[in-house]
Amino acid sequence: MAVSAWVGVCETIVAEEVSAVSPAAEMARLASAALYSAPLAWFGSSLHKKRFLHAVLSGEKIGALALTEPHAGSDASAIKTRARREGRDFILNGEKRFITNGGVADYLFLFAVTDPSKPARSAISAFVIPRNSKGLEVLKAYNLLGMRGVNVAHLRLRNVGVPGENLVGGLNRGFSIILDELDRERPAVAAGMMGIARSSFERQVHIY
Repeated sequence: MAVSAWVGVCETIVAEEVSAVSPAAEMARLASAALYSAPLAWFGSSLHKKRFLHAVLSGEKIGALALTEPHAGSDASAIKTRARREGRDFILNGEKRFITNGGVADYLFLFAVTDPSKPARSAISAFVIPRNSKGLEVLKAYNLLGMRGVNVAHLRLRNVGVPGENLVGGLNRGFSIILDELDRERPAVAAGMMGIARSSFERQVHIY
């Protein structure tokens, strides 16, 4: 079995088992240890991994994936957050909504449009952004049914400066990273729902 497939199998097992005990804990764990970390592990440089990945995997720091927007959910090609080139660096403006760990994460793995003149597959780039960056604001934290132990936030970026070395995977090459991430995320989320359902079923059997 290929390494990526084996990792995916392990991820679904962990997602189901943790969700059976605490869906909120699993949601927070998945967002940091997988949704944020996997794209960096597969597409990041050695510098990215040293600066932004190792501490998250060890549990010293928290990560979050910033993809969803007010008008772009499962259709990732519809994101509107823009990253404008300024010399070697970038200036980001936009909003991200329903971001798990968004208000408590140390780092965000964030997607933005870098060339609006092109189709989405050739227009989006990926960045790692410290959450305490100037101009990055937490607008709201949501209380989700059954998930109140996890931070889910609405973020706004106003002229957030991002160093050029924080670009991951190359300029305008972020869409393939999105597709890879979603292929990893969806089975894990489904496994988590199985864990919740299994736990509920087992509890009812025990009661009756």
